[in-house]
Amino acid sequence: MNKNNFFSFIEPQRRAIENLIKSALEEDKAFFDITTRVLLKNKQASANIIAREDGIISGCFIAEMVLQIFCSPDEKWDVSYKVTDGEKIRKDQVVMAISAPLFSLLATERTILNFITKLSGISTITRRFVDIAGKYGVKVRDTRKTIPGMRYLSKWAVICGGGTPHRYDLYQHILVKDNHIMAVGSFEEVLSRLANIKKLNPWVEIEVEVSSLDEFNKAVNDDFIDIIMLDNFSIDDIKKALEINKRRKKIEVSGGITLNNLEAIAALGPDYISTGYITPVSYTHL
Repeated sequence: MNKNNFFSFIEPQRRAIENLIKSALEEDKAFFDITTRVLLKNKQASANIIAREDGIISGCFIAEMVLQIFCSPDEKWDVSYKVTDGEKIRKDQVVMAISAPLFSLLATERTILNFITKLSGISTITRRFVDIAGKYGVKVRDTRKTIPGMRYLSKWAVICGGGTPHRYDLYQHILVKDNHIMAVGSFEEVLSRLANIKKLNPWVEIEVEVSSLDEFNKAVNDDFIDIIMLDNFSIDDIKKALEINKRRKKIEVSGGITLNNLEAIAALGPDYISTGYITPVSYTHL
């Protein structure tokens, strides 16, 4: 993983990530680990984090951030990385070595592992999607279906898996979904309003979700639309939409995408396939 990409992505969110880590440590009452306090002397100790299965690693930097927050200024600690984010790891491979005061090490281990295993799980399942879709030149995108507070970390994990993050928040670009259409009253009225928006803000990217070929036919000829999302289309209707499109618009396919139907959809040749499957439930073991 390119180091510059890492810093450009993570550094603007450093404070938010630190607050998330603090919240996780407080949730675990890590500073008040009574078991470790009553049983063990606080001597210097070391430990390895070892992978329990093959996968793609992500979130290694979390270990360093956790110890930075948890340890007092006079305590000595060190994290030695054996791999970097985005690398393939094998079962029983040492991912990193940590040296720290024993209390700090034992009190923070679960917080560190919770973050890294979750993010590595996202990276691992994303890579499986990317390996299949990539054979057809199709990019895999995530969605906003992320654990609250974990948005940027989850999207970093998607990048480590080779995926292409969709919008990070509701501000990034216009994405009209079925709820917007129902609220406005008609698809035609939505298109009319979008045309006016594009005139006033030609820089804004506009994506429209369509749920039928009829809506697709109404959207495909409009110059102000950049991307059309085919939501829960059948294989036959995706094929028809792509034939009608003739590469005029970027086409994104979404809704019910799993490893079982991914290749059949990717083989049709859309520009993107987006799925929430890769972010909310994926997990790996360390």
